[in-house]
Amino acid sequence: LGRELGVRAEQTFIVPGNHDIDRRGDKERQIRRLLPLLRDGAESLDDALADEADRSLLRRRQAAYLTFARNFAPACFSPDQDHWLFWRHRVIDPRGGLRIIGLNTALLAQAQDQGKLRLGRQVLTEAITTPARTENEIAIVLSHHPFYGGWLADEKHCVSWMNDHAHLH
Repeated sequence: LGRELGVRAEQTFIVPGNHDIDRRGDKERQIRRLLPLLRDGAESLDDALADEADRSLLRRRQAAYLTFARNFAPACFSPDQDHWLFWRHRVIDPRGGLRIIGLNTALLAQAQDQGKLRLGRQVLTEAITTPARTENEIAIVLSHHPFYGGWLADEKHCVSWMNDHAHLH
């Protein structure tokens, strides 16, 4: 469809959904231990994403999606985001600019996900502040799951962040 419309891969932006998770690895001891702790909030998602071993476990669940996305929508990847579990893309213009943010609401998807998914605070902070926003920059956020309706356990914080920083979701 993109080719037919003249949209290049560099102009394509995607985010993963719950069906982009490979659940076969969830039987591994470490993933079986980590997921319930993160979904229930007993362990911080921010801490897990800061830990290379935990981040690797989460990344592995989306390995096939990440390979697909890297080829299909290369603008969703940047060298300063080594884990690619969320992304940001900027278009700078003398009049302002555009920041497109892809958030991975499916990161903790497993089953009966409503109220168990999380984004964490660090991802949201980095998405909007790194690099620093320019004046008159418009922020567009993409996510698979909505920020309302109880899908996200950290919904209140996410909605507050959205209201403060995003122009369109």
